[in-house]
Amino acid sequence: MKVKYKLPIGFKDYLVNDCFIKVDVENNIINTFLHHGFLRLDTPSIEYYNLFSDGVSKVSDDKLFKITDTDGNLLVLRPDMTTPISRIVSTKLDVKTHHKFCYLGNSFCLKAGSNLDREFTQAGVEVIGKSCAVADAEVIALAIESLRATGLKDFLIDIGQVNFFKGVLKELNLSEADTLELIDLIDRKDMLGVQVFVKANCLRKNVMDSILRLPMLFGGVEILDKALTFAHNDLSVNAINNLKEIYKYLKSFGLENYISFDLSLVNNYGYYSGVVYKGLTKYFGAPILSGGRYDELCLSFDKKIPATGFAIGISNLMSALKNEGNLPKIPCVDIAVGFCDGVASFAHEYINYLIGEGFVVDNSFCNTLEDLIEYKKQKKCDKCVFIKNSCKQNVGLPKFDAILFNGKYEEIKNCDDNMDKQNKNCLVNDKNINNESCVVNDKNINNESCVVNDKNVGDKNISNKNCLVNDKNINNKNNCACKDEGDAK
Repeated sequence: MKVKYKLPIGFKDYLVNDCFIKVDVENNIINTFLHHGFLRLDTPSIEYYNLFSDGVSKVSDDKLFKITDTDGNLLVLRPDMTTPISRIVSTKLDVKTHHKFCYLGNSFCLKAGSNLDREFTQAGVEVIGKSCAVADAEVIALAIESLRATGLKDFLIDIGQVNFFKGVLKELNLSEADTLELIDLIDRKDMLGVQVFVKANCLRKNVMDSILRLPMLFGGVEILDKALTFAHNDLSVNAINNLKEIYKYLKSFGLENYISFDLSLVNNYGYYSGVVYKGLTKYFGAPILSGGRYDELCLSFDKKIPATGFAIGISNLMSALKNEGNLPKIPCVDIAVGFCDGVASFAHEYINYLIGEGFVVDNSFCNTLEDLIEYKKQKKCDKCVFIKNSCKQNVGLPKFDAILFNGKYEEIKNCDDNMDKQNKNCLVNDKNINNESCVVNDKNINNESCVVNDKNVGDKNISNKNCLVNDKNINNKNNCACKDEGDAK
């Protein structure tokens, strides 16, 4: 297959249904943010490479999409949204007061791993300039409210504290390489790997016991008291007390059922400086949300500004909603409209009238009733209206499938149930319309005979295509179509 017919690995199209679901999920999240006083901002998809090349916000080179600018400078597609926001806060805003921002945008990762998106949409918030437990609790509460706003029901926010882990690591006096190796093992809860690491580094027994127990410190709030029994330094003790205070607020908010703890949770160890958390659900095998406190992020711009926030992965959340059976329902079209030749102007006015009344209306461009009924079936519309002629009076709202003729609705009964496989049959006012036979006003119209006003005119050799009913020509192939103002076709 030619390359132009394919997408690069890790990128995808969102077709109609998925696109509707994605936009609906995004809107529910953003509206939740806005109702909590967050202001939306956006940043360019492309930043200078230097923004992500060092400091707390450093991203590994093999994960960056790089572009050379016309002036020779190295650019990258942004790998996250938070670092560009820290750039804005540090260089363009007054930091004497705190700020509450939200965002929705795409980020990019060149080396995303197997079956992972290399372009991914994130919705998130940042609280800049506040460093206190109640601010962290409020942001976690907003994360819960945002997930609930999308319809997700069964999930937990798993909370940890990187300073607890940092306190334990300080007692080990490990090299940077060994520290990163141990962090990775604990983050993956690789107990065998941790045991091998501990023995290989000949750690003291009390330290060894703490390290081996660390991956098992997860569960309810009772885990926090258990962790204090082997927190042998002030940094670790203060971290546990910080979690207790955050939990106190969350419990007072009535959100304790959404909370669990995992003291081996480190997220991005060098990035975060306090509480960290992930949104987990049994309906998806990876986090759908991640966040925490990162008070040192703005140090890249020589400013010390506390910050906390989270990001929701939209694609992961959509998968979780699908698996839980709570995807938003895609609304069908309320009314499909068709019309005869020469009635387009009135049809346009009529469609706008229905839209103004709150209906979703689809101009089908069908100029026969038969085509409109087939269109309605294919598009799964709720109702259909076929306009035969224009009129000046207010026609009101349709309550059923109908033909609009001289300003009045004539009901098309059972137009779905009574259509055969060739879509040839339909009832109008309890009368059958068929390409080969039709009953109009209780009279039978067929290929060779017709009864009009209780008089048999079959002996007058009415052809397969022509029959006069009340001075109007009914064509067997277009027996509900006309030119305008009731003119016969």
